[in-house]
Amino acid sequence: AGGSAAGGGSGEIDRDICFVCRDGGELLLCDECPRCFHLYCADPTLEVIPVGDWSCHFCLLAPRPTRKRKATAKVLAASASASAAPVPKSAPSRSRKETKPKPTPKPSSRRGPKKLSLSSDGDAAEDLDFAENADNRRSTESRGGTLAKQLKSCETLWRELKNHSEAGLFLEPVSAERVPDYHTIVKNPMDLGTVRQNLKFGRYASPTQFITDVRQIFINCAEYNPTRTREARAGIKLSLFFETRLSELGLDQSV
Repeated sequence: AGGSAAGGGSGEIDRDICFVCRDGGELLLCDECPRCFHLYCADPTLEVIPVGDWSCHFCLLAPRPTRKRKATAKVLAASASASAAPVPKSAPSRSRKETKPKPTPKPSSRRGPKKLSLSSDGDAAEDLDFAENADNRRSTESRGGTLAKQLKSCETLWRELKNHSEAGLFLEPVSAERVPDYHTIVKNPMDLGTVRQNLKFGRYASPTQFITDVRQIFINCAEYNPTRTREARAGIKLSLFFETRLSELGLDQSV
């Protein structure tokens, strides 16, 4: 059942079956996309139907529009406000006979903080440079967060592969006792159980390593099994599902 959906020919999502296991039954519909799920197929697993709006983990992991930088805009707005403000005029003296100059008034303590003062073009440029440098630092610090999010998506995709109807043959390493010639033909064995251990213990430094291992499973399947066997067909269906979800999660861009 999962094979036809994995092909992704029409791109439409069937609302009558679970998007993860491809079976019917009582389904929960996402409020942001047309995907449906069993409560036990949702990520995280649900015990009861949630109250109010509910978004699936695909929508929660989908890239969101980034906020535009506001620091520079605030500085420019403060600059325009400062240049447009009228300059206060000094009060006229009551008597022309008084020639003694008046002392220069001290700045009021109620003025705003100095970092918002744009008394000269040099100050404005300095504030703009500071805002841009701060944005650059935040961008550098966010790279680690981006990698963590990508690896989280890898865990989600692994869980979907494990729950797929064709995944049973690929969950554990092939036994040399049951298939004596397997390791003679397949030089780089791989299975979903080993991939799970690599994810669990942080052995993947990037999504690329995860993707390479999963694709190796399907390469081995095609190499050992004749084309028309049940094992070969299962590998093709699961591989198509994997490549489709890679694209939907945006992980194919990291390869």
